Amino acid sequence: GKIEILNHRAKEIAELKFKSSEVIKSNDELGELNASIEIMACNLKTSIRNISSFVSNASHELKTPIAVINSHAQRLADWDALSESEKKRHSAVILKESVYMEKLVSSLLLLSKTSSLDYSLRKEHFNLNEIIEESLEKYDFLELSKDIEVVNELKTTDLYADRNLMIIAMNNIIQNGLKYSPVEGIFHIYAEKNKLFFVNDTQVPSIKKTEDLWEPFSRGENTENIEGTGLGLSIIKNILKLNGFEHGISIENSKFKIWFSMEN
Repeated sequence: GKIEILNHRAKEIAELKFKSSEVIKSNDELGELNASIEIMACNLKTSIRNISSFVSNASHELKTPIAVINSHAQRLADWDALSESEKKRHSAVILKESVYMEKLVSSLLLLSKTSSLDYSLRKEHFNLNEIIEESLEKYDFLELSKDIEVVNELKTTDLYADRNLMIIAMNNIIQNGLKYSPVEGIFHIYAEKNKLFFVNDTQVPSIKKTEDLWEPFSRGENTENIEGTGLGLSIIKNILKLNGFEHGISIENSKFKIWFSMEN
Protein backbone atom coordinates (compact mmCIF):
# COMPACT_ATOMS: atom_id res chain seq x y z
CA GLY A 1 0.00 0.00 0.00
CA LYS A 2 0.88 3.69 0.05
CA ILE A 3 2.26 3.54 3.59
CA GLU A 4 4.62 0.70 2.63
CA ILE A 5 5.82 2.75 -0.35
CA LEU A 6 6.50 5.78 1.88
CA ASN A 7 8.28 3.61 4.43
CA HIS A 8 10.44 2.09 1.69
CA ARG A 9 11.19 5.56 0.30
CA ALA A 10 12.25 6.85 3.74
CA LYS A 11 14.66 3.91 4.09
CA GLU A 12 16.10 4.66 0.63
CA ILE A 13 16.79 8.27 1.61
CA ALA A 14 18.36 7.10 4.88
CA GLU A 15 20.76 5.06 2.70
CA LEU A 16 21.35 8.16 0.52
CA LYS A 17 19.51 6.67 -2.45
CA PHE A 18 17.69 9.67 -3.83
CA LYS A 19 16.05 8.25 -6.95
CA SER A 20 12.88 6.20 -6.67
CA SER A 21 10.63 4.59 -9.26
CA GLU A 22 7.71 4.46 -6.84
CA VAL A 23 5.94 7.82 -6.48
CA ILE A 24 2.54 8.37 -4.92
CA LYS A 25 0.42 10.75 -6.96
CA SER A 26 -2.78 11.48 -5.10
CA ASN A 27 -4.57 14.49 -3.61
CA ASP A 28 -4.84 13.05 -0.10
CA GLU A 29 -2.55 13.48 2.93
CA LEU A 30 -0.29 10.62 1.83
CA GLY A 31 0.21 12.33 -1.52
CA GLU A 32 1.22 15.54 0.30
CA LEU A 33 3.55 13.57 2.56
CA ASN A 34 5.17 11.93 -0.46
CA ALA A 35 5.70 15.35 -2.08
CA SER A 36 7.31 16.64 1.15
CA ILE A 37 9.59 13.59 1.30
CA GLU A 38 10.72 14.18 -2.29
CA ILE A 39 11.46 17.85 -1.55
CA MET A 40 13.47 16.74 1.50
CA ALA A 41 15.37 14.22 -0.63
CA CYS A 42 16.16 16.88 -3.24
CA ASN A 43 17.38 19.36 -0.59
CA LEU A 44 19.46 16.68 1.12
CA LYS A 45 21.03 15.67 -2.19
CA THR A 46 21.90 19.32 -2.93
CA SER A 47 23.38 19.79 0.56
CA ILE A 48 25.56 16.69 0.22
CA ARG A 49 26.73 17.86 -3.21
CA ASN A 50 27.57 21.30 -1.78
CA ILE A 51 29.49 19.77 1.13
CA SER A 52 31.39 17.51 -1.26
CA SER A 53 32.25 20.49 -3.47
CA PHE A 54 33.32 22.55 -0.44
CA VAL A 55 35.61 19.79 0.88
CA SER A 56 37.08 19.31 -2.60
CA ASN A 57 37.76 23.04 -2.99
CA ALA A 58 39.20 23.33 0.52
CA SER A 59 41.50 20.37 -0.13
CA HIS A 60 42.63 21.91 -3.42
CA GLU A 61 43.35 25.27 -1.76
CA LEU A 62 45.47 23.57 0.92
CA LYS A 63 47.23 21.24 -1.50
CA THR A 64 48.99 24.06 -3.39
CA PRO A 65 50.78 25.74 -0.42
CA ILE A 66 51.67 22.31 1.01
CA ALA A 67 53.33 21.37 -2.28
CA VAL A 68 55.20 24.70 -2.41
CA ILE A 69 56.42 24.37 1.21
CA ASN A 70 57.49 20.77 0.57
CA SER A 71 59.43 21.76 -2.54
CA HIS A 72 61.32 24.63 -0.89
CA ALA A 73 61.95 22.63 2.31
CA GLN A 74 63.58 19.88 0.21
CA ARG A 75 65.88 22.46 -1.35
CA LEU A 76 66.78 23.83 2.09
CA ALA A 77 67.70 20.30 3.17
CA ASP A 78 70.83 20.69 1.04
CA TRP A 79 71.83 23.55 3.34
CA ASP A 80 75.60 23.61 2.83
CA ALA A 81 75.29 23.75 -0.96
CA LEU A 82 73.09 26.85 -0.90
CA SER A 83 74.18 30.47 -0.95
CA GLU A 84 72.88 32.90 1.70
CA SER A 85 70.55 34.54 -0.81
CA GLU A 86 69.09 31.15 -1.81
CA LYS A 87 68.54 30.22 1.84
CA LYS A 88 66.71 33.49 2.43
CA ARG A 89 64.58 33.06 -0.70
CA HIS A 90 63.47 29.51 0.15
CA SER A 91 62.80 30.48 3.78
CA ALA A 92 60.74 33.51 2.71
CA VAL A 93 58.55 31.36 0.44
CA ILE A 94 57.95 28.80 3.21
CA LEU A 95 57.03 31.58 5.63
CA LYS A 96 54.65 33.21 3.14
CA GLU A 97 52.88 29.95 2.29
CA SER A 98 52.57 28.91 5.95
CA VAL A 99 51.01 32.28 6.81
CA TYR A 100 48.51 31.77 3.97
CA MET A 101 47.70 28.27 5.24
CA GLU A 102 47.14 29.62 8.74
CA LYS A 103 44.70 32.24 7.38
CA LEU A 104 42.91 29.64 5.27
CA VAL A 105 42.49 27.16 8.13
CA SER A 106 41.31 29.93 10.49
CA SER A 107 38.79 31.08 7.87
CA LEU A 108 37.57 27.52 7.31
CA LEU A 109 37.05 27.05 11.06
CA LEU A 110 35.23 30.38 11.33
CA LEU A 111 33.05 29.53 8.34
CA SER A 112 32.18 26.17 9.88
CA LYS A 113 31.45 27.82 13.24
CA THR A 114 29.14 30.48 11.77
CA SER A 115 27.39 27.85 9.62
CA SER A 116 26.31 25.96 12.74
CA LEU A 117 22.57 25.98 13.44
CA ASP A 118 23.12 26.06 17.20
CA TYR A 119 25.60 28.98 17.26
CA SER A 120 24.92 31.01 20.42
CA LEU A 121 24.80 34.76 19.74
CA ARG A 122 25.75 37.32 22.39
CA LYS A 123 23.82 40.39 21.29
CA GLU A 124 24.37 43.85 22.74
CA HIS A 125 23.96 47.51 21.76
CA PHE A 126 27.13 49.17 20.45
CA ASN A 127 28.34 51.93 18.15
CA LEU A 128 29.14 50.25 14.84
CA ASN A 129 30.99 53.29 13.49
CA GLU A 130 33.67 52.91 16.16
CA ILE A 131 34.33 49.38 14.89
CA ILE A 132 34.38 50.61 11.28
CA GLU A 133 36.88 53.37 12.12
CA GLU A 134 39.12 50.88 13.94
CA SER A 135 38.96 48.54 10.96
CA LEU A 136 39.80 51.35 8.51
CA GLU A 137 42.81 52.20 10.66
CA LYS A 138 43.84 48.52 10.75
CA TYR A 139 43.90 48.29 6.95
CA ASP A 140 45.14 51.81 6.20
CA PHE A 141 48.27 50.32 4.60
CA LEU A 142 46.03 49.11 1.74
CA GLU A 143 44.45 52.55 1.49
CA LEU A 144 47.82 54.34 1.45
CA SER A 145 49.59 51.92 -0.90
CA LYS A 146 46.96 52.47 -3.62
CA ASP A 147 46.04 56.07 -2.77
CA ILE A 148 42.39 55.10 -2.17
CA GLU A 149 39.99 57.82 -1.05
CA VAL A 150 37.87 56.57 1.85
CA VAL A 151 34.61 58.47 2.35
CA ASN A 152 32.91 57.43 5.60
CA GLU A 153 29.67 59.37 6.07
CA LEU A 154 28.55 57.46 9.17
CA LYS A 155 28.29 59.12 12.55
CA THR A 156 27.08 57.28 15.65
CA THR A 157 25.41 54.13 14.39
CA ASP A 158 23.69 52.09 17.11
CA LEU A 159 23.42 48.40 16.35
CA TYR A 160 22.03 45.46 18.30
CA ALA A 161 24.01 42.37 17.36
CA ASP A 162 26.85 40.06 18.37
CA ARG A 163 29.66 42.61 18.65
CA ASN A 164 32.56 40.17 18.21
CA LEU A 165 31.04 38.69 15.06
CA MET A 166 30.32 42.13 13.62
CA ILE A 167 33.98 43.10 14.18
CA ILE A 168 34.94 40.11 12.02
CA ALA A 169 32.31 41.06 9.39
CA MET A 170 33.48 44.71 9.25
CA ASN A 171 37.13 43.65 8.98
CA ASN A 172 36.27 41.40 6.05
CA ILE A 173 34.04 43.99 4.32
CA ILE A 174 36.59 46.79 4.66
CA GLN A 175 39.60 44.65 3.77
CA ASN A 176 37.68 43.35 0.75
CA GLY A 177 36.68 46.89 -0.34
CA LEU A 178 40.22 48.24 -0.09
CA LYS A 179 41.93 45.16 -1.50
CA TYR A 180 39.84 45.04 -4.66
CA SER A 181 39.72 48.80 -5.27
CA PRO A 182 41.92 49.98 -8.15
CA VAL A 183 44.65 52.57 -7.65
CA GLU A 184 43.13 55.98 -6.78
CA GLY A 185 39.72 54.37 -6.36
CA ILE A 186 37.00 55.47 -3.94
CA PHE A 187 35.65 53.42 -1.03
CA HIS A 188 32.33 54.88 0.10
CA ILE A 189 30.53 54.02 3.37
CA TYR A 190 27.09 55.53 4.00
CA ALA A 191 23.59 54.89 5.39
CA GLU A 192 20.35 55.18 3.46
CA LYS A 193 16.82 54.14 4.45
CA ASN A 194 18.09 52.24 7.49
CA LYS A 195 20.59 50.29 5.42
CA LEU A 196 24.38 50.44 5.52
CA PHE A 197 26.23 50.50 2.20
CA PHE A 198 29.88 49.73 1.49
CA VAL A 199 30.76 50.64 -2.10
CA ASN A 200 34.14 50.48 -3.83
CA ASP A 201 35.27 51.02 -7.40
CA THR A 202 36.00 47.87 -9.35
CA GLN A 203 37.49 47.07 -12.74
CA VAL A 204 34.60 44.66 -13.40
CA PRO A 205 31.78 46.68 -15.08
CA SER A 206 28.92 44.36 -14.06
CA ILE A 207 28.10 40.74 -13.24
CA LYS A 208 24.79 38.90 -13.51
CA LYS A 209 25.06 36.13 -10.91
CA THR A 210 26.30 38.25 -8.01
CA GLU A 211 24.73 35.86 -5.48
CA ASP A 212 27.38 33.31 -6.49
CA LEU A 213 30.04 35.60 -5.00
CA TRP A 214 28.75 34.71 -1.52
CA GLU A 215 29.73 31.06 -2.12
CA PRO A 216 32.99 29.71 -0.62
CA PHE A 217 36.02 29.93 -2.95
CA SER A 218 34.05 31.95 -5.48
CA ARG A 219 36.14 34.87 -6.73
CA GLY A 220 35.32 37.51 -9.31
CA GLU A 221 37.02 38.14 -12.62
CA ASN A 222 40.50 39.68 -12.76
CA THR A 223 41.30 38.73 -9.14
CA GLU A 224 43.88 36.01 -9.77
CA ASN A 225 46.79 38.22 -8.71
CA ILE A 226 45.11 39.45 -5.51
CA GLU A 227 45.87 37.45 -2.38
CA GLY A 228 42.90 35.97 -0.53
CA THR A 229 41.30 32.75 0.65
CA GLY A 230 38.03 33.18 -1.25
CA LEU A 231 36.09 32.76 2.01
CA GLY A 232 35.67 36.37 3.18
CA LEU A 233 32.28 37.03 1.56
CA SER A 234 30.92 33.68 2.78
CA ILE A 235 31.92 34.58 6.34
CA ILE A 236 30.30 38.02 5.99
CA LYS A 237 27.06 36.46 4.73
CA ASN A 238 26.95 33.91 7.57
CA ILE A 239 27.49 36.60 10.21
CA LEU A 240 24.82 38.92 8.78
CA LYS A 241 22.40 35.99 8.45
CA LEU A 242 23.07 34.79 12.01
CA ASN A 243 22.32 38.27 13.37
CA GLY A 244 19.10 38.47 11.35
CA PHE A 245 20.16 41.30 9.02
CA GLU A 246 18.84 41.47 5.47
CA HIS A 247 21.82 41.74 3.13
CA GLY A 248 22.78 41.98 -0.51
CA ILE A 249 25.63 42.25 -2.96
CA SER A 250 25.93 43.69 -6.47
CA ILE A 251 28.39 44.79 -9.15
CA GLU A 252 26.97 47.50 -11.40
CA ASN A 253 28.52 50.39 -13.30
CA SER A 254 32.01 49.39 -12.11
CA LYS A 255 30.88 49.60 -8.47
CA PHE A 256 31.05 46.71 -6.01
CA LYS A 257 28.39 47.10 -3.32
CA ILE A 258 27.64 45.24 -0.08
CA TRP A 259 24.70 46.34 2.04
CA PHE A 260 22.81 45.16 5.10
CA SER A 261 19.79 46.35 7.02
CA MET A 262 20.38 47.83 10.47
CA GLU A 263 17.18 46.20 11.76
CA ASN A 264 16.87 42.59 12.82
